[in-house]
Amino acid sequence: MKTIALKETTWEKLRQMRDKERLENFNQLVEELMKKAGNVPKSMLGVDKGKSYTLKEHEEFQRDSHG
Repeated sequence: MKTIALKETTWEKLRQMRDKERLENFNQLVEELMKKAGNVPKSMLGVDKGKSYTLKEHEEFQRDSHG
């Protein structure tokens, strides 16, 4: 799991997009945006391609990766 920094306005736009698409998390949104862009090979989606995580699972990953 990786973390990226965004401007507050960018994060808000992404959050609105996620809610509009009724996606469970930002990872799903980013994957959808990459699919729509059409220039990211499926092999670049990593071992978790096709999987989605709940907010609770994501928070557990974050906690584990930061000690």
